[in-house]
Amino acid sequence: MRDSNSKEIDLTELQIHAGSKVSIFVHWSKNDVISNHDRELINSLALEFDQIIVMCNLNKTKSLNKNDQNEFSKNVKLVNRVNSGYDFGAYQAGLAILRPLANSIDEILLMNNSVYKVHASLAPLMNSVRNSEFDVTAITNSKEKGLHLQSYFLHLKKTVLVKDEFWDWFEVLKVSDSRNVTIDKLELPFAHIIESFGLSSGALWDFDNLFDFYFSSPASSLLLEFRGEWGWFVGSKEVLKGKMLNPTHYMWPHLLELGCPFLKKDLFRNKDLYLGIENWERFVESQQMIVLVKESV
Repeated sequence: MRDSNSKEIDLTELQIHAGSKVSIFVHWSKNDVISNHDRELINSLALEFDQIIVMCNLNKTKSLNKNDQNEFSKNVKLVNRVNSGYDFGAYQAGLAILRPLANSIDEILLMNNSVYKVHASLAPLMNSVRNSEFDVTAITNSKEKGLHLQSYFLHLKKTVLVKDEFWDWFEVLKVSDSRNVTIDKLELPFAHIIESFGLSSGALWDFDNLFDFYFSSPASSLLLEFRGEWGWFVGSKEVLKGKMLNPTHYMWPHLLELGCPFLKKDLFRNKDLYLGIENWERFVESQQMIVLVKESV
């Protein structure tokens, strides 16, 4: 199904050949401009993939020329579309572009720009993802509202792409402009849908493993400097009561300690709600990424 919110593109412009690795990267911002940080993130992905398709979810049609294609690596293609359906709407549109070329693609990464990259390179992450035991690999899963893969990063192996059922499901997907509906009707059941196709799914940093690490002796020192913060008090109290919270909000120091290269952007927007983010810099080795994150916050 062709996406009515974006213009058709010439498939010959894409650098896709037998065995290609492709990423569909969804970008959204209030002003429709791709920030210096997000441009660095996209260009870092371009080092790990043969083709990056950036689905620019635009709020205004007059923003069509706000982002310069020449600021990106040659294997990055910007596709402008009207912002509709959140990340799943843009994933659907990107997959519709790629379906005619599916036989030539070995893997697809679905990713959005809801995170800050804090590592200089994504090579270690992609190596782990490509060697995971799962057909669909997320970075994290969450038990908030029930166990589910978190959709900001979903890696699909060839075993997924040879399944017509997968492409058909995405093609007829009923996307929504409601964030809650998108989460409840699309993100939450996604792993179950994948498993109904006879495929496996899981996360590099599984919630149960993070939960065990959260209360382990090696991790105890990570939280010492947060003990005076309201976010730490609320988070620890709720976890101890058995309430499953979003690990990217309340376990972000643990994720970084274990090698995750991303911080969720909403940590910086809702500082009073989540585990305090004020000391995030001490977890980041790349000075360049510290500068780019500060510039974007």
